[in-house]
Amino acid sequence: MARTTRFVILGGYLGAGKTTLATALARELSAEKGLSVAVITNDQGELLVDTEFVRNAGFDVRSVMGGCFCSDLPQFIKSARSLVSMERPDIIIVEPIGTSTNIISSVILPMRSMCPGEFSIAPLLIVLDGTRVDELLARPQGFGLGGGRMIPRNQVNEAEMVLISKSDLLDSGTVDRVRERLRSEVPDAEVVALSSRTGAGMSEIVRVILSERESTKVREAEDGRLFATERADLGWYNANAAFDAKERSDMYAFITAIMRKVSERFDSDRIAHVKVLIESDSIAMKMSLVGRSLQTDGVRGGRYLTGRGKVVLNARVQGTPQELREALSAAIRSAADEVGITLDQMSEASFQPKPERPTMILNMPAEEAVGPEIKKLIDKAKEDSLGGADVDRATLKKLLEIDPRSKEGEYLGQAARDISRKFFGNKVKIGSSIGIDISPCTMNCKFCSLGEEWGLVKGNNELPGDVIVGLVREVLSKGFFQVTLRTTEFYDLDRLCVLGRKIRTEVPGQYLLTANTGELTDEGALKLYRSGFTGVYHTVRLREGVDTPFDPEVRLASMRAVLASPLMLSVGVEPIGSEHTNDEILDRIELFRAIGPAQVCVMRRENVKGTPLAEHDEIDDYRLAQIVAVTRIAGGKRWGIASHPLTRKAVEWGANHVTVETGANPREDVHEVGVWKVCDHDAARQIVHDAGCEVSTVSDLRCQKCGRVLKAGDIAAV
Repeated sequence: MARTTRFVILGGYLGAGKTTLATALARELSAEKGLSVAVITNDQGELLVDTEFVRNAGFDVRSVMGGCFCSDLPQFIKSARSLVSMERPDIIIVEPIGTSTNIISSVILPMRSMCPGEFSIAPLLIVLDGTRVDELLARPQGFGLGGGRMIPRNQVNEAEMVLISKSDLLDSGTVDRVRERLRSEVPDAEVVALSSRTGAGMSEIVRVILSERESTKVREAEDGRLFATERADLGWYNANAAFDAKERSDMYAFITAIMRKVSERFDSDRIAHVKVLIESDSIAMKMSLVGRSLQTDGVRGGRYLTGRGKVVLNARVQGTPQELREALSAAIRSAADEVGITLDQMSEASFQPKPERPTMILNMPAEEAVGPEIKKLIDKAKEDSLGGADVDRATLKKLLEIDPRSKEGEYLGQAARDISRKFFGNKVKIGSSIGIDISPCTMNCKFCSLGEEWGLVKGNNELPGDVIVGLVREVLSKGFFQVTLRTTEFYDLDRLCVLGRKIRTEVPGQYLLTANTGELTDEGALKLYRSGFTGVYHTVRLREGVDTPFDPEVRLASMRAVLASPLMLSVGVEPIGSEHTNDEILDRIELFRAIGPAQVCVMRRENVKGTPLAEHDEIDDYRLAQIVAVTRIAGGKRWGIASHPLTRKAVEWGANHVTVETGANPREDVHEVGVWKVCDHDAARQIVHDAGCEVSTVSDLRCQKCGRVLKAGDIAAV
């Protein structure tokens, strides 16, 4: 099973000290506890002070820019999965934007639904500036206007643990009063006073992070329109500039001069948060201004600099974008002049954020949102599949009848993913399929662009052997280890065997070589094996004998010939279109359970204009993923599952093999040699990572018939 990464969300209002705390926690967890820690930051704009600050502290960091995590949840999850797959941290600390609201319903519960088993989400931590509690929790007089703010109150009311920051600036009596007020405000939350500077309270937070406690609070989302006025009041300004300090220049004086000029220009109640970071190869310094309160958040190296450096400023101030640009740009330039710094390459952006539109809102855990009967059905099917029992056809049909875009559909997909992770780890094999020839085909299958009657293919084309060898070599050089050679129906078998031997001779190594060709006899299957092939793709397609002129029994005989040989058989539920019924899909799944292939491919029919079936709609990515999920539940560990075309949703719902195509393709309407599709394995690798999986390597190569690890001698050419 894949390791579960601990997920810690530090919410709280602008200027509460979230980034300083995140960095302090990361240091404590890494230096004192020996754990690897990564951070995800979140803000408006392109260059974030917080991101640079965390990176300067020596931690892996990702950023989600352009608004709250909740507005682009897929990108947020992608960032988290990218960290897991590439850096393998034990803990990810997440800092939402300071105006984020409804974190439980728009981030935590959706993540539990979309990524079950991937992350252990700690109780929600909300940081509250201890020096501003009365101001931040004052009740507004009406609809976001006057006398208080609604956003901080929403944040605190969601907390499972409230962290009173900057407690070193408060006397003990004030700390006690604030603690009592918060216990009254949020009676179901733990309250901890802390100081990132002195370390007070840090051990209590670390204890929760290292425990097995998870976020369990359920709180219905408040109407986002309630916060619109508050957010609209704030203008946002971001700037970054390179500079040259030709003489020994005081960086502390530079930052304080910027902050002084901001304070002179704006009243204190208009300054929500201004952050400035100075960095160079030798020093780094970050300071924050909230109202009239200025503090140093971190210093690396000294305060003086000669040479090149960079200044980054993020400001959240009440005012129009134009007003902020004029005032803050002038503050930076004037401060630079004061300390003798020459600015260059300065870029600026000033704007008012767009309204937040969460990707998903869940007011209860996904498993509770799923109807009890459907949940029971899916849970039982998952249990049977994990236990090696066949799930009956009636159950599989009910699973295919679920709306794949519903909460029940998501629950089904995650059940299939859990099965895949149990039996195949969290790894996905990326293969390459090379179409080596093209010609008009007299069989005229109604979904295939090669049909002679459709007139889409005008002549015969074939890739030269040396080009095919070069493509195989390219695939293997990228770290992949499975190649399929795809031919037209009547391609000469002896020529294919010659090509197989040529590839094995000129491209030595440990890899799978699969043939996707015409009908086979027992002798033909053995010929392929003796020519270096390790497997064959062949199947009885949906509506075989109706949409095609092939006899299903002849197709089945070819499959049995492969099964009788040392070759591994791959089959397909394909080509699936909107016209196919659930019973037709189940007929194929049950056939494959009876004959026992090593792999099943779930393949969508892609419409080609000019073919008879182009009038029917294609199935979408969700329906494709649903069929993948049901095929996974039906097969359990008996087969691997490939999906085509490559989609992230199919990988998330149980596929553990995807294929990148190049060369001739019966699913395209362009068949000239010069415009055949080129492999894009980098894009495939990225999709696999985005789905939260790792790419299989040659060390994962196992026999799909018996499961044993394959050695080079097992697949050497004869």
